[in-house]
Amino acid sequence: MIEGEITRKRMEGWKYRSPKEPGFHQVIAPGKADCQVVSVFRLNLEAGQSYCLKTGSQEMACVCVKGRAQVSWEGVDQTLDKLDSFYVTRDMEISVRAIKDVTWYLGTAVDEGFGRAYVRRFDGSLPIGEIHQIHGAGPGRREVFLTVNPEAPASRLLAGLTWSENGTWTSWPPHE
Repeated sequence: MIEGEITRKRMEGWKYRSPKEPGFHQVIAPGKADCQVVSVFRLNLEAGQSYCLKTGSQEMACVCVKGRAQVSWEGVDQTLDKLDSFYVTRDMEISVRAIKDVTWYLGTAVDEGFGRAYVRRFDGSLPIGEIHQIHGAGPGRREVFLTVNPEAPASRLLAGLTWSENGTWTSWPPHE
C-alpha cells in the first residue's frame, strides 16, 4: 500500500532505470522507493553465461522479458522463452543458463512459509479468466497476464504483465 498524498512530482520519481550490463542488479528496494515490502531485480546474462539464484528468506516471481534460458531446480529443468515465468519459494537455489542473451525481471518479498514453486508459460490465447484478464475501458483499458495470480500457491506476491492501448499509461492499482 502506498501511503501519503500522490502528487505528479511524486509519481515522476517512480521511474526507475535498470542496468543493461550483464549481472544481477537491484532496481527497487524498500527504503529506496515508495515500495515498503517488495524488491525488484534485473538479471542480464549473455548467451552461454550461467547464474545461481539463491532465494534465502524471499519468494520470487521471475519473468523472462528477453531471450531464452534454461532454468532448473530440484525436479525441474525447463527452457523458458520471452514472457515465460517462474515462481520460487524461500531457501531454493535456481540455476539459470542463457541460451540466447536473456533478461529477467524478478519481484521478491518475504516468504511467509507457504507456496509452491512452478513454471508458467505465456499463452496469449488463453480465454479471459483467472490468468488472462481485461480491465477498464477506453484509454484505461489494459490486458493482463498474471504470472502469480491470487489463486496461485504463493505467500505475498501478486505479479503479472500488463499491456495498454498505444499512447496510454499502464499501471496496476496499488491496492492490489
